[in-house]
Amino acid sequence: HCVLKFMVPTREGVVIRRFIAAALGLLAAACATDPAKIAITTQSPTGLIVIASEPSMTPYDLRVVGYNLGEQKLGSNIAHLQGEAASARTYLVAEAAADRYVLRDVSQQDTWAVCFHADSLSFELKPGEVVYLGVFDPNVHLAQLQMLAITSGRTTARGGTLVHFFDKITPPALAPPKDEDLAAVRAHLAATSPLTTAPVRA
Repeated sequence: HCVLKFMVPTREGVVIRRFIAAALGLLAAACATDPAKIAITTQSPTGLIVIASEPSMTPYDLRVVGYNLGEQKLGSNIAHLQGEAASARTYLVAEAAADRYVLRDVSQQDTWAVCFHADSLSFELKPGEVVYLGVFDPNVHLAQLQMLAITSGRTTARGGTLVHFFDKITPPALAPPKDEDLAAVRAHLAATSPLTTAPVRA
């Protein structure tokens, strides 16, 4: 079986870490939907989730999952907002089915993750709209994930094994959206996803 090793930042390994981060970023980009092919209009049955992400040297996946408010349980709809290694603020986008969602977890290398559970945030995505959630800082969660992986001794995992942490996890580091940010979001979508013409709301 393939054995994965958790990427731990060290001064000696900074060049190797950046190389691996870039490679994982390319892999994530290959698996993600091309924004230029996303076409959300007012007639679409789906919607678009947009989050601004602070720069991070480590690729990550922010997963959002459908949530049934009446039954207080998770649903089957899932969307992945994939952050690549970047030195400047970027936007993460994901097309998703109309539903109420919660931020479920932040994962690294598709294996290690911190799960938010009751301390999460929820939002509603309606068909034919773009919802902007604000500015997310993945470094808060990647640092906690690194600390938990090291202190628990769970820095390696065989292929298919998930290493998820649930206790005393920091709530989502998501700054609320501001109305004045919407113009920048619209400009970004016009440049990267020109087929998307649905209205943007915070």
